[in-house]
Amino acid sequence: MRRRLPLALIVPAFLIAAALAIPALVADRAGAAPLAPAGGCGDLLDYFREAARDHLGLAYGETEAVAEEAEEEAATADSAPMPAAAASSSASAAEAAAEAPADLGARSATGTNVQVAGVDESDIIKTARGYIYILSDDRLRVARIIPDGAEFVAGLDLRDPFAPEMQRRELLLFRDTLLAFRSTGPAWDYWHGGAERTQIIEIDISDPRRPRLARTLDTYGSFNAARLVGGSARVVLQREAARDVLWRRAEEARWRDGWTDGLQLGEWLPIYSLTDHRDGTWSYGYTAECNNIHLPSDPASLGTTLLLAFDLAGGDGIGDWAGIGVVASGATVYATVDSLYVAGDRHPDTAIHRFDLARPSEPRYAGSGSVSGQLINQFAMSEYEGHLRVAATRTDVWPSVSELTVFRVGGETLDQVGKAGGLGTTETIYAVRFLGERGYVVTFRQVDPLYVLDLSDPADPTVAGELKIPGYSRYLHPLSQDLLLGVGQDADPGTGWPLGLQISLFDVSDPSAPVQLDRLELGDAESAAEFDHRAFTYDGTAYIPAGPSSNQWWVEPGGEAETGGALYAIAVEPDALTLEATLRFSSPPLRSLPIRNRLYVLTGEELATVERDDHELRQRLPY
Repeated sequence: MRRRLPLALIVPAFLIAAALAIPALVADRAGAAPLAPAGGCGDLLDYFREAARDHLGLAYGETEAVAEEAEEEAATADSAPMPAAAASSSASAAEAAAEAPADLGARSATGTNVQVAGVDESDIIKTARGYIYILSDDRLRVARIIPDGAEFVAGLDLRDPFAPEMQRRELLLFRDTLLAFRSTGPAWDYWHGGAERTQIIEIDISDPRRPRLARTLDTYGSFNAARLVGGSARVVLQREAARDVLWRRAEEARWRDGWTDGLQLGEWLPIYSLTDHRDGTWSYGYTAECNNIHLPSDPASLGTTLLLAFDLAGGDGIGDWAGIGVVASGATVYATVDSLYVAGDRHPDTAIHRFDLARPSEPRYAGSGSVSGQLINQFAMSEYEGHLRVAATRTDVWPSVSELTVFRVGGETLDQVGKAGGLGTTETIYAVRFLGERGYVVTFRQVDPLYVLDLSDPADPTVAGELKIPGYSRYLHPLSQDLLLGVGQDADPGTGWPLGLQISLFDVSDPSAPVQLDRLELGDAESAAEFDHRAFTYDGTAYIPAGPSSNQWWVEPGGEAETGGALYAIAVEPDALTLEATLRFSSPPLRSLPIRNRLYVLTGEELATVERDDHELRQRLPY
């Protein structure tokens, strides 16, 4: 059990923040061999100290006194409070994705365009039961849908005086519970050590007109991603150590042997504080138990990845969780109903680690693998019928090479069973999408080859067909088994220089001969959907947000670059694309939510209501 103390009896809030501001350093080198769990806090501390020594390449002299001190620290660390495992979720993960075509993607029940059906993703806006929830500028805004559009009915200030520079803000929504995620930028001072700070805030919205703070979980580390399956929230945190802090520690010790003896476990394994706003209690401890941290044999880097699983359906909200981690970086997150993968660049390769979430309350590390090259985003991974498919580009060689690797899932390792190479030699992967036994890969340097991959035999993936066209797609959205929509840029075929926003419609019914059925050129603009799939909306009509092109750096002296934005409504027919409407805004649209016969468009300044039948702007609601 964690200690819970009344807030009035503990140190002031600014000392709590200082206690959390402990520099961290973690190692990370993982190959195909499975990682081993730490034997306890003493073993974990020894591993981290060795990583620090190896990182600086310094000699180290162990003495009996140092050994005794390490044993005392380990004993203290082992007695520190640890979070208990979360209770089993009463909402079945399997039920959440029942009868859903997982690879096809979907718009979640809360309005977000997601990669995998049944797996919701955190976002800046969510909707349910006639209300819209927006997280912006560290304030939660609640809008109620009304006949004339929408009206703001409530707000909740989430600002923290000890972490004012929150740079990333996202939401998850389950029934009467809203989770807000806030993450700062690096704090470059001695105590923080360049670490980011993450807050997970549980908000009670049983009465949407009166949202109430329930709990706040505060820890150092960056918020990477959050997923929701049924009532199980899965949150991935990344903890990177500041190398300059490590060097400063060594310099202060005058580079003497044994300088790492003063490094403590809390400098690597993040410490949390949990505040229950309902009864004024507070608790603290390590974010995960030491023996739930899995270690590679070769400590060669400075990052750790933590997965926290919360039961929102039948448990204690964010008051209890199951925590597990790997000493490895994990910049890219891909999730299915029962698995979560984290992939991290360890140039020139990418290491991939799998967590098994078939029992959400007991997440389990389930093996590692690696591919040559780097992944463009989460769409570069796809799990299907017991196999993981991964597309990557290796740019440290010339000519650059892209390939697809297939791993078998289920054992202690991710075992490679097949590979398809030769994708766009001299080019780089710009977009990937998997759909059942097929894969679609876009590479680009001057022209856009769209490759169709036959993945029906995991041991022998092959390139079934190829289409070369000017420009490229950055995001691919399957409309059906036979139609694919691409969002990207037209480009000069000679130089590869982007010429403007382009939407493409592809017929992939014959995998050996993909065809571009139509394309729309939308002018000198860029779309957020090229880089963030959640900005894309498809509901019979495709809604594409657009803003000024970054090419506008060349604006003449005295001139002004365009700062407004537009939302394009594009009708998609089986063989054609038609621009139905162009909706103009004073700032680029961020998201669009189709709700019944209306479209609610979020910009950085307002929530606008648009009639879907004639695309007339009905209301502008500033916030």
